[in-house]
Amino acid sequence: MSREATRENRVRSSTLPVILIIVLLLGFAILGAFLVLKTVGETWILDEVSRRDIARGKGGVESLTARMDRMEMLAEIVGQAGQSQGSRAQILSIVENLHGDPSIEGIRSFGYFRNYSGESRPQFYYRFTVRNGIQPDPQPPTAEAILHALLPYARTQHCLWQLNTEPDGRRFDGITCTLPIIQNNAVVGAAVLELHPDAFQDLVLELQAEVGYAFLVDETNRFVTFSYPDSVRLVDLNSEEQEILETVTVQDMAGRDARFAAIADALVSMNRQLVNNAAGNSDYDADILEKLKAHDAATIGDRAQMLMTILMDPLKTEGGGPSDAGMLQRQLRIGDDFILGESALVYVFHAPRTYWKLVLVQPLSTARTAVIWIGISLMLVLGIVLLIGIFFTGWYMQRAIKLPLKETAHATESMRVAVSKGQFRQLSEYVIPDPDNTEIGRVAHRINRLLETTAEVGGDLQNRLESMTTESGLLMEEVERLNDRLNDIKFHRSGDYFLASRLIQQLSGNHTDEGPVRIETHIAQQNQFTFKSWRAQIGGDLVVAHSLQLNGRPTTVFLNADASGKSIQGAGAILILAAIFQSHIERARSVRTARRMPAEVWLHGVYREMARVFAGFNGTALLSLCMAAIDDESGVLFSINAGHPATLLYRNGQLNRLPGEADFGRLGVDLEDREQPFAP
Repeated sequence: MSREATRENRVRSSTLPVILIIVLLLGFAILGAFLVLKTVGETWILDEVSRRDIARGKGGVESLTARMDRMEMLAEIVGQAGQSQGSRAQILSIVENLHGDPSIEGIRSFGYFRNYSGESRPQFYYRFTVRNGIQPDPQPPTAEAILHALLPYARTQHCLWQLNTEPDGRRFDGITCTLPIIQNNAVVGAAVLELHPDAFQDLVLELQAEVGYAFLVDETNRFVTFSYPDSVRLVDLNSEEQEILETVTVQDMAGRDARFAAIADALVSMNRQLVNNAAGNSDYDADILEKLKAHDAATIGDRAQMLMTILMDPLKTEGGGPSDAGMLQRQLRIGDDFILGESALVYVFHAPRTYWKLVLVQPLSTARTAVIWIGISLMLVLGIVLLIGIFFTGWYMQRAIKLPLKETAHATESMRVAVSKGQFRQLSEYVIPDPDNTEIGRVAHRINRLLETTAEVGGDLQNRLESMTTESGLLMEEVERLNDRLNDIKFHRSGDYFLASRLIQQLSGNHTDEGPVRIETHIAQQNQFTFKSWRAQIGGDLVVAHSLQLNGRPTTVFLNADASGKSIQGAGAILILAAIFQSHIERARSVRTARRMPAEVWLHGVYREMARVFAGFNGTALLSLCMAAIDDESGVLFSINAGHPATLLYRNGQLNRLPGEADFGRLGVDLEDREQPFAP
């Protein structure tokens, strides 16, 4: 049997077993991955989602606590100012610093009722509004009655956080941070920060980017913030037909949609457990609770019970005990969430000291992280299978492919060398002799045909290449000639620009004397260019100022103009305008009749001549200007505005338009009436 026949039989006999082995290994790998996902995949997903969501919740509570700590520090500053009864300037300084925080709407510091501290008048109160800024209020709103009843028993160094509501317990005005002022172990007053209703909304929105949605409730389970605020704030009309916001509790939300009942029940049961734990405290005083209930009839004592619970602090958060800023209080799984419309995991976190609660709701369909880990495990299994397949493929290639491929590679390498040297007529010497009928043999047949075709077209290709090289050389010479011509044109144009800019430069600038009137100028033209070794600029802007004696009084005159058009077009109009203005300056200095003119008469005469000259251009040269004369001794200013932006007056820290400024219209337009009066 020939060598080629033996090789072909070997290839055919080894191909089928290798394919069968690879298929079996892949089948076992897929079956194993399916079994892994079926048995432990769901557990992996839930554990991974829970771990990450708990970490997010802890981070959210820590951010909330940090912001509350900052507000408490600001409230302490307000309290200190109230105790010292500082001057108005000192109090306003504190108010201005607090006004830098957009979440704060107002501050107040006051003493308590006479039966507590002997002082009932508020020390000061300021409210911030976007329209009116910082405004004192002689009749500030008093603190809620229930807080007045609670604070005498407080010994905390932290704020009591409350949703600020009307006595009916429904109208929502914002959030208050009330810090007791303690002297000699007695509460004598309080410092209050009034916060915007959405003071903590940004924290919830940050968490919403990572979970399904999140919300924050206060100690009585009223919504403080929600991912969708319109769902928890009702707009109603009071007796005066004014819009008011009403708070919504979790029980209200559960009444709207039964799917929220599981979350509401968890929050209510958590409060019930906290109240029971507080009632078992040895320091629990039922008399205090009854006093609080007397001030909280609208909520039937629920809020009073929670405030009493905060005083007892059953979770021991006041001293940084075991319930730290990330304490998880509840975790449950619901089958159908009222917003997400699918199964979800719910986490309830406790906020220290306030007994507020942060709730995160994560849909199970977003458990991408755990799925990625499962995918990694599956890829590892498939990787092992792939390595095994590569091993058997290498064995197959060594015996059935590598040897014939080596012979073919030798022929192709010889062909490459001949082609690289341009020896196309010698390609026929490298034809592969007698290729067999295997895959490699068929490749050899194609290589032989390629050699023959390459030898035929090689000569023609080389001839065309030489012709194209000659043509490209001629083309490059033409390009260089045109480039030299273009550079020459640019050089002459820059020379024209430079000459025009030098002429304008001589007629512009600040030429005033030192005196009570100080002129500052700055000009930057649009076209910046370089001519030889000089840098210059050209355009349609002009600023010029001079000192004159008009009607026997020292006068400062200035002109600011902007001509239409770019580069040389605008510069031409400016050059004409500057020449006219300079001629009047020289005439005022040398001609007696011109010097005796009042400033306003001289100014109007200059403008009339400018308007007459530019009207002759029939609209081809348009410009706007602002021209003025200032009496150096009296400070009286006469100005003319011809289509220019309004002149602004900066005085006493305020910026206003110049009153009484006349507008004569742009120069270059033949207006019928240019005799408008102007006032100083």
